[in-house]
Amino acid sequence: MAVSLRPDLTSNLWLGFASVFIAFVIWLIAKEGQFEDRGVAVRIRHPQVDNADIQVSPQEATVYLRLPVSQASQVSRSNCWVELPPELIGPFSEWSNGELKKTVRLNPSMVVLNDLPHTIQVLSVDPASVKLEGHLYTREALVKAQLVGEPAQGYRLAGEPRVEPERVQLTASPTRLDELSKSAEGGSIVVSTQPISLDNHDEYFAVRVPLVLPPDVDMAPGYEPRVDVVTPIEEVTGKRSIESVPIRVQTFSRAVQAIIEPTRATVTVEGPVSLIRGLKPEDFSVTPKEAPNEEPGAEANLALDFQFHESVGRRERESVRILGGEPKSVHVVMAPVGGEHAPIQEAPAAAPTPAAPPALTPAPAKPPARTPMPRPRLTPMALDHETSGAALTLKRLESIPVYENLVGPPAPKP
Repeated sequence: MAVSLRPDLTSNLWLGFASVFIAFVIWLIAKEGQFEDRGVAVRIRHPQVDNADIQVSPQEATVYLRLPVSQASQVSRSNCWVELPPELIGPFSEWSNGELKKTVRLNPSMVVLNDLPHTIQVLSVDPASVKLEGHLYTREALVKAQLVGEPAQGYRLAGEPRVEPERVQLTASPTRLDELSKSAEGGSIVVSTQPISLDNHDEYFAVRVPLVLPPDVDMAPGYEPRVDVVTPIEEVTGKRSIESVPIRVQTFSRAVQAIIEPTRATVTVEGPVSLIRGLKPEDFSVTPKEAPNEEPGAEANLALDFQFHESVGRRERESVRILGGEPKSVHVVMAPVGGEHAPIQEAPAAAPTPAAPPALTPAPAKPPARTPMPRPRLTPMALDHETSGAALTLKRLESIPVYENLVGPPAPKP
């Protein structure tokens, strides 16, 4: 009798396939529970800022991970890197002269695992530190004060305001800085202050005022967004001619006197209106620039010098300027005192002559009266003018006896 083997063979095949599948599943389960440590070369990323060029050295690091063996193929440079935090860049005000130089220590918290399973663990980063360097983009700008309004009545702006500092450094992206330079007149960037009012000001005044920065522009490190402005204000000036100013010619000799023509001059001045209105003829000194020849009969035309009189105050001297005067010269003639050209002067009253005492009648019992004796009287000191007219010589004249007839005892001294 024949026996059929087909059903046993079919059963064995299905049993074999089931055994292989179960073994594969067991292998997968066993493999899933296995971990490995491996290093991955990744990029080091740093914050990007428009105002600066920032570089990190080295640019790559090795990140050591512990991960399931089955997930090892999922890690790549695109989903794993080292990210430097923005606070390492810091504010630009802390950069030294627009330069950033610092050493940054790397740690596992800086490693970014983007869209990777949480079963992956970061162990360490190599190298332990990197160098971070940055260069700030800057451009110099001229500061211009923006003035509005008008000073008080009778006053005006005395010149350009003084700005401190006159120039500042701005920072922005290279593209923005180029745009500002191209739009500026002459290629120089100009930033203005906030408006400064001149209303009701009648003297110099100083203010601290903020700057108006263009959009997307900041101040470079070391510069404040404000400046000091000193604005000069002065009183409105004018010109005035003062007439009838006396011309004075000084002589040293008493033997001559100067006869001048003309005797008065006109002085022209320029300065604050309130000051020049109060000037009078006696506030000026008009004299020859050189000393005259004091010989009798000497004659000359002497150029005139126009100055303030010594009694004029300091404010007038500093604020008012003498432009000149008319005439430019004076005609001087030296005439002897009492001569034809001398002005008529009232003669001084003669000193009274002391009266002679009455004569004494001699008594018979007394000796005869004494013979009158002459009493000399000395003349006072006199000044003798030398012919050069430049020096005075003091001489004592000899005593000239003047006799008075006396009767009796000498007259008492006055």
